[in-house]
Amino acid sequence: MTPTRPIILWPVKDAATCRSKQDDEIAAFLAQQSGTIALLGDTVSERGTPEEFDRCCDPLCGLLKDRLRLVVGNHEYGSRDAGPSFESFGVRAGLPGQGWYPYDLGNDTSSVLDSSCKAVAAYDEKSPQ
Repeated sequence: MTPTRPIILWPVKDAATCRSKQDDEIAAFLAQQSGTIALLGDTVSERGTPEEFDRCCDPLCGLLKDRLRLVVGNHEYGSRDAGPSFESFGVRAGLPGQGWYPYDLGNDTSSVLDSSCKAVAAYDEKSPQ
C-alpha cells in the first residue's frame, strides 16, 4: 500500500490590502509551507482595480500564483464585474459571472462558491450553485 501525502489547504482572507507589512509576512510564511492557498475574498482592497493587483498582490500572488485559488470578494466587485481578478488569476478564479468552480485538491475535489449574490445570482433558484 502506498502512503498518501496529507492534503494541506491554507485559507487566507484580505491577503493583499497594501495597508500593512503583515501582507508581506503572510506571503513569506506561506512561501515556506506546502499546499494550496485559498484566497477567500477581498484579496485586494479597496476596489479590486488592476493597479491594486499590481501594487498590492505581487508579494503573495506573484511568488505563489501556481498554488493559489481565488474566491472573488465584494471588494473585487468594486471594479466592473471583478474583471481584474479574472484577468490576474485566469482559471484560478473560475469563469467570470459563473460564481463557482471546482478544483482538484489531492484525490478530492474542492468547490469555490462566490457569495456576491447580485453579481452572480448565487441565491437565484435557477443558479447552478
